[in-house]
Amino acid sequence: MELEEINEIAAGMISDPEKSDQVKNLQCALSMLNPEHRQILLLSKYMKLSNREIAEVISSNENAVKQMVFRAMQKLREAYFKVDG
Repeated sequence: MELEEINEIAAGMISDPEKSDQVKNLQCALSMLNPEHRQILLLSKYMKLSNREIAEVISSNENAVKQMVFRAMQKLREAYFKVDG
């Protein structure tokens, strides 16, 4: 799934203006991540795949995926607060 598709879905789900700003900030922060981090987060958080399923998709192991998700979330958090701040 491409970032544009996620943006469209998110925009349709938000009607509260304050939440709309949060979604825009999140979309901007996601776009700042490198493609690998964005892919891991989309598979983990958006598509709700397990670490085992993600490991199969990217030809890795569960422990490596767990570490990748953790690091990607850290990067997303940093990017979000740069955009929001």
